[in-house]
Amino acid sequence: MLCHGLLQGSYIPSRDQRELREIIRYRRSLIEERAREINRIQKVLEGANIKLSSVASDVLGKSARAMIEAMIDGEENPEILSELAQRRLKNKKPELQRALNGLIGHHQRLMLKTQLRHIDFLADEIKQLGECCINPVFFELSHFLNFKKQIEVYNGKNVS
Repeated sequence: MLCHGLLQGSYIPSRDQRELREIIRYRRSLIEERAREINRIQKVLEGANIKLSSVASDVLGKSARAMIEAMIDGEENPEILSELAQRRLKNKKPELQRALNGLIGHHQRLMLKTQLRHIDFLADEIKQLGECCINPVFFELSHFLNFKKQIEVYNGKNVS
């Protein structure tokens, strides 16, 4: 039936499109891995009876990350840790102190340190892949716009 024109052939994207799709899919998998790593951080904190996620909306926001890094460095005093709060979390210091009242062991510090490094690595990779994805898209878009402009000039339309 295909030989007689009764069926339409399968769409096979160009090599550039296939490569771009592969990069985008890999980037998506890295984003998902980063989310899983953030969940692992929350699990380690909750294992130490630290309920940071109940007060801070983003466990890796500026304030929460500073608190986690201070815990990795050995700080355990909830009052000192709550002083690292910024912006909206400053208003929640009593809740923060209760949430940060836990015992964090050596192995939990090691896990948190490793997980933060992994998240930073993933964030860098995601950023680089995002830039790789954006460049071909803008390149194609600019070619399309230039082609459209040439057609409009050829047709005698006033291009603004």
